Amino acid sequence: MNEGDSKEVNNGLRRVVRLVVLLNVSYFGIEFAVASAIGSVALFADSIDFLEDASINFIILFALGWSAVTVRASGWYSLGSCSFRG
Repeated sequence: MNEGDSKEVNNGLRRVVRLVVLLNVSYFGIEFAVASAIGSVALFADSIDFLEDASINFIILFALGWSAVTVRASGWYSLGSCSFRG
């Protein structure tokens, strides 16, 4: 795979992740509105899960623009922060 192919794959991946973020935020909004309208705590909790999914995918979208060195460093940071939780 040459550099042009890699950029094309990265652009395609970014497009898909952007769509997933948009869908998750949309599902969050719809489910939150319905939960509020009918007073359902279960739907409210599920809507928060959609918001969490959207935020994780947003971070992935943001990280797709990082260099390999930055990704590696952030992985070590994440590993360290997880290891020292109480």
